[in-house]
Amino acid sequence: MIDVNYRRAREILERENDKLHKMAEALIKYETIDEGQIRDIMAGREPRQPDDWEDRDAPTTGSRPREWREGDAPPGRPAPQH
Repeated sequence: MIDVNYRRAREILERENDKLHKMAEALIKYETIDEGQIRDIMAGREPRQPDDWEDRDAPTTGSRPREWREGDAPPGRPAPQH
């Protein structure tokens, strides 16, 4: 039973490999993917931006980074384990 399901899963992943890569690219770019993006990918289209996506390269006005709190990892350091 395990071998049959393993082979089936492997066949699906190999057949849909391009979609897996599209999902990975979207995750790298947007850090998350939503239902609309998954539908785009499964239909063979390029994924759209998430509905709540903010262009990270756009200049921001009037905003400043939040203050560091106790327990936060300093920039460039791994996050603490909980």
